[in-house]
Amino acid sequence: MMLIKRRSILLLLAFLLVKPCILHSSHSSNNFTDQSALIAFKSEISFHPNDTVFSTALNLSYVGLHGTISPHIGNLSFLVSLDLQNNSFSGFLPHEIGNLPRLKKVRLSNNQLEGSIPPTLHNCQKLELLYLSGNNLNGSIPKDLRLLPRLRNIGLDQNRLMGTIPSSLSNLSSLVSLTLNFNSLTGAFPLVIFNLSSLKSIAITENNLSGTLPVDLCSHCPNLQGLYISDNKFSGKLPSQFNNCRELLDLSLSYNMFDGSISKGFGGLKKLESLYLGNNNLIGNIPPIISNLSMLQSFFTQASHIKGNIPSDFWRLQNLNELVVEDNNLTGTISQNVFNITSLQLLSMEGNSFSCPYLLNLYLGNNKISGRIPSYLSNCSDLREVDFSVNLLSGPIPRSLGNLKYLKFLFLDENQLTEEPGHQENSFLTSLTSCTSLKMLSISLNPLNITIPETIGNFSGSLKSFYARQSQIRRQIPMGIGSLKNLTLLDLSYNKLSGNLPSTLGGLEELQRLYLGDNNIGGNIPEELCQLIKLGELFLSNNKISGSIPNCIGNLNLLQKLNLSYNKLTSSIPLSVWNLENLLFLDLSSNSLGKSFPSSKEARVKQLLLRYIIPSIASFIIFAILVIMLRRHPQYNMQIPSSLFTLPTIEDGRDVTIMQTILLSILELGLRCSKELPDERLDIKDVVAKVNNIKLALLGNRNKVNETANNNHQDLITRPKENKTKTTRPDPMKCSTSFSLQAIRWPWLYTNDNKDKTIESRNILTTNIPRSKLPCINELSVCKSLGGLQLYKSSISSIRYSRPRR
Repeated sequence: MMLIKRRSILLLLAFLLVKPCILHSSHSSNNFTDQSALIAFKSEISFHPNDTVFSTALNLSYVGLHGTISPHIGNLSFLVSLDLQNNSFSGFLPHEIGNLPRLKKVRLSNNQLEGSIPPTLHNCQKLELLYLSGNNLNGSIPKDLRLLPRLRNIGLDQNRLMGTIPSSLSNLSSLVSLTLNFNSLTGAFPLVIFNLSSLKSIAITENNLSGTLPVDLCSHCPNLQGLYISDNKFSGKLPSQFNNCRELLDLSLSYNMFDGSISKGFGGLKKLESLYLGNNNLIGNIPPIISNLSMLQSFFTQASHIKGNIPSDFWRLQNLNELVVEDNNLTGTISQNVFNITSLQLLSMEGNSFSCPYLLNLYLGNNKISGRIPSYLSNCSDLREVDFSVNLLSGPIPRSLGNLKYLKFLFLDENQLTEEPGHQENSFLTSLTSCTSLKMLSISLNPLNITIPETIGNFSGSLKSFYARQSQIRRQIPMGIGSLKNLTLLDLSYNKLSGNLPSTLGGLEELQRLYLGDNNIGGNIPEELCQLIKLGELFLSNNKISGSIPNCIGNLNLLQKLNLSYNKLTSSIPLSVWNLENLLFLDLSSNSLGKSFPSSKEARVKQLLLRYIIPSIASFIIFAILVIMLRRHPQYNMQIPSSLFTLPTIEDGRDVTIMQTILLSILELGLRCSKELPDERLDIKDVVAKVNNIKLALLGNRNKVNETANNNHQDLITRPKENKTKTTRPDPMKCSTSFSLQAIRWPWLYTNDNKDKTIESRNILTTNIPRSKLPCINELSVCKSLGGLQLYKSSISSIRYSRPRR
């Protein structure tokens, strides 16, 4: 305990010897007071067991200190470890550091030190570790480092060191690691360093070093675990004898000028985990013996002139994470076993001559695949379907995909694909038109920044769906798009399209959905669009379209959704719009349209009332009745069965059972009146009949309830008993000999100028109208599926109807 206290005290005292300006950290507002307190504390020590006061370690790493290292550091003659790494020290490393004869460890990495390495370091005869990496040191490596017999680790990487590597470093018989990466060292690497049997790691990546490697690399350093010499100017043959490299884990020789072939000797590296041979001048094949490297995780031979096939056993390397063999002369087929390597994270094989004659479908969507789409994919000549959607792919779409003459489906949406600079006008779309079998093309949600070429019309024989939403497509839609006779869907929304709508769009005879919203399209709506008789959805919102809505738009009898909002349309709404019987959604808001309604609007309002609005209101009332009954009769609370159409029977005739059945019947009636689609809701006549049966049950007509319940165990709502009593209530959904409608109020009819002002109620009186002149169901069915009509933010009177909230 005394030893711990003594060292803690003396560590604080040693800290005073570092120049005061290092204390510019955020927590040192009163340096002078702290120094005075420590000195006063030291002066009160009257006795020390060893009669000495000394510090053996100074550790101030990772505390954000600024300043310089004082020359007084040399006065800490008992200092064994100096650790100031990961701060912001600047200035020179003082030569006085050589006055520390007991110093064993120096860690000054990741600061801003400059100048040269002090030559006085050779006086630190006990020095074992020297880490000065990540600074701005310049000059050369001191030759006198050879005088440090205990030196085991040298880390001088990421500096500005120049000159050659002293061959005298081979005298460091205890040297374990030599790290000189990322400097400006030149000259030949001393081969004598490979004679150090203690060496485990040599890292000299990214310098300008030259030289060769010994044939028997590990003959004199059998403990070598990592050799990193990439990005230099080494040449000669690759080592061929690795019999003694039993411990080698990483071999990085990329970006040099090695020649020759990959020898069979590489198969002796049983513990090898990474092999980097890329960007050299190699010849020959990948030897099959590489497949014996069972621990291999990374294999890089890119741009090295390798040829031949990838050995079939290569795909048995179950620990493989990265395989990069791009830009070589490899041939043969791509084995399907590549997808059996579950650890594989990076696969790059483009720029070769691979073939995959038996590959028909390739589905790689919804993964995290990055990099580029391989150009060699075009060698898979029989491909039918390709799905790369929802990944992290970048770069251009290969034009070579146009060689896939059997391709039918291509999904590239939701990636980061772009077009090569200067090729935006002649994009990949031109080459894809050679895919004469292509039916569906999806390139949405990519920053492509392209234009649609006039050659898009060459897809005329096949393309059915073209998705290019939010893909930064510019300029005008080409006239050639009208040649796509088989196109059923075109989505170019959320782009940067401009110009006018081409009249040739009318030639898309099979088109069912057209999405051009959120662009900068101007001009008028061409009347040729009225020729698209199969069109079901038309979205032109958020553009700059002007003029009037063509009257012929009423000819689109299959139209279900029409959105022309947020444009510059003028004039009035064509009366033909109200004859679109299948219309589900209509949005003409934020235009300058005038007032225009059909004369038979009363019939349409009546249809809305009887088929949609009243059942919706009825559902609310029914639910309210259910809540009230449950509160008044809590004894009837029960679990709702899993299916509302399989309700409890009431065979025993008990009151509780009858009430439970009635409550569930009310609940089901409310649910069936609240269906999302209006056509699925009950007609008002059915609601009346079912409510009447419930009323009979509530009045105590137990026989009627039991009769209904025992009829195949169907509840009162599912199969209501036909009421034999004649009723005078007219059937509002059928024609009759006379019809009397007293009044219809339209509280949802308002103007843009004053939405809070309800338009005056209107009375529609008809008495004894002949049957032949009644607005029968065939006339009332106009817009029978209309689920919402929005004409707000305009200068017209508007009808707005939307489903009640549930």
